[in-house]
Amino acid sequence: MFNLKDTKDDGGFTPIPPQDYPAFIEKAEWLTSKAGADYLNIKFKIFGEVYANRVVFHILNLMHPKDQVKNIAMVDLKRMMVAAGFNEDKLTFTSKEELIDALLTVRVTIKVGIKKDEYGEKNIIKGYSPLSEESSQLFNKDEIPF
Repeated sequence: MFNLKDTKDDGGFTPIPPQDYPAFIEKAEWLTSKAGADYLNIKFKIFGEVYANRVVFHILNLMHPKDQVKNIAMVDLKRMMVAAGFNEDKLTFTSKEELIDALLTVRVTIKVGIKKDEYGEKNIIKGYSPLSEESSQLFNKDEIPF
């Protein structure tokens, strides 16, 4: 019933190569760390021809007790939102839910890198830029699966 002898094992999940990819935020949720601080867990989904539907996760420690850690997350979030086209007057959010709603509209080019830790290699996001005209047209043609 299940013939596995011809099934190829690709060695498991491997990171995508470091480069720029058009992506949108598929999911954003507030979670709580073991230390009790809330953080934002973001799931970017890549679209386009290369590595379509692969995902890259990103964590923003926006509620961290250390100001330096919180500031790094705030700067990263602002860079993301500006790359997505948010104007200065639209960068204020009155609740966690309002921020999540705004994040779910984000479509940007993510600069992906690779980080190695005790669990092996994983993708990280190193920066953001606006979508190219070509990527914007793909997105606007409703060719992106939701």
